[in-house]
Amino acid sequence: TEESYQLQLALAIRLSSEATCADNPNFLGPAADESASRDSDSSASAETMSHRLWINGCLSYFDKVPDGFYWIYGMDPYVWTVCSVLQESGRIPSIESLKAVDPTVAPSVEVILIDRYNDPSLKELQIGILSMSASCISVEEVVDQLAKLVCDHMGGAAPAGEDDLVSMSKERSDDLKDCLGTIVLPIGSLSVGLCRHRALLFKVLADIIDL
Repeated sequence: TEESYQLQLALAIRLSSEATCADNPNFLGPAADESASRDSDSSASAETMSHRLWINGCLSYFDKVPDGFYWIYGMDPYVWTVCSVLQESGRIPSIESLKAVDPTVAPSVEVILIDRYNDPSLKELQIGILSMSASCISVEEVVDQLAKLVCDHMGGAAPAGEDDLVSMSKERSDDLKDCLGTIVLPIGSLSVGLCRHRALLFKVLADIIDL
């Protein structure tokens, strides 16, 4: 119908505008950008980059993942954009609001959090990669050792492809949600991870050693 078409057109325009904003690292405005330049680990910087990944599905090679960064999976950013009032809710659900979500209410939603100070397993991985990189001779060796570290931490290799790990990863994620009482999971707590989990952990650890 004409009404349906107009609604879809309005949605497409709005989403296009959001994607354009997300391509710009300063899309939260000058104040947020100034804050981020003063402190790369600020909440503004973390939320900015979290939103960019949520919308675009990728980060730049030159992006440094800040502490407090989170990756929302299982919630459509477009639906959030349409349903929220940007001035009140912001461009992405806050980490505080996500932590308050009951896992039984949103079982398909998973939020991976980078918390370098309160995630003991991530702390151990950071110490491990710093020690490991110091003993490596070449960059290629560092990359290889880092890849092995991430693989071992997140369930090992999957000879037949990622499908072998999907059910195990979901089971582990569900167990963690039940234990923690939230859909927000510290990345170090994941003993089984899929490609997206492993890629993020690799990036976080690579940033630590300026790889």
